[in-house]
Amino acid sequence: MFALSIGASGCIENGACLFRVNECLNGGECIDGDCECPVGYAGEDCQDFYPCAVTVCENGGICDEQDGSCWCEDGYEGEFCQLEEREKFIGTYTTTGDFWCLGEADTTALTPKPLTIDVAITSITAVIVRYDGLSIPGTVQDDEIFMPNINLGGIGYNYSGRVYYTEDSLRVSIHRSLFDQCNYRLTAFP
Repeated sequence: MFALSIGASGCIENGACLFRVNECLNGGECIDGDCECPVGYAGEDCQDFYPCAVTVCENGGICDEQDGSCWCEDGYEGEFCQLEEREKFIGTYTTTGDFWCLGEADTTALTPKPLTIDVAITSITAVIVRYDGLSIPGTVQDDEIFMPNINLGGIGYNYSGRVYYTEDSLRVSIHRSLFDQCNYRLTAFP
């Protein structure tokens, strides 16, 4: 009968492990002459690392076999695709900014009004940007909301624009056109 002890190779030294040529690597443990590898490692000596064995990408994300990072589906972000991109935009903001029209020398300072960004249920990337009585649909992509050129019904104007996310505020540009070319330039604070 053999006495069991842990040797320098990381093996439980019983009969079969005493005669192993290579030691078990990366925390592997020798049992009856074979290395039992921890999760994420494989191979005869636990020498091969498979990062996707320990990485769980959420919301349809795909694990990169080279480094274990997640490639996220549209609408998601974060280390493991666990966050909706649009969540960082959702809320009501106070605004400062101005309104100017092409061909006019003056800009008009705007009275602070709330800007609200809501979730739209049409897709994971859809939002509604609400400002000054307007409700403009938009699509989130990374750190921006794109608002396509849209006629808002009875108002008579077409609107388009972008919202840029920064760590402390949103930068908002809303373009109004039909008979004139005018722009809202806003900074929105939570």
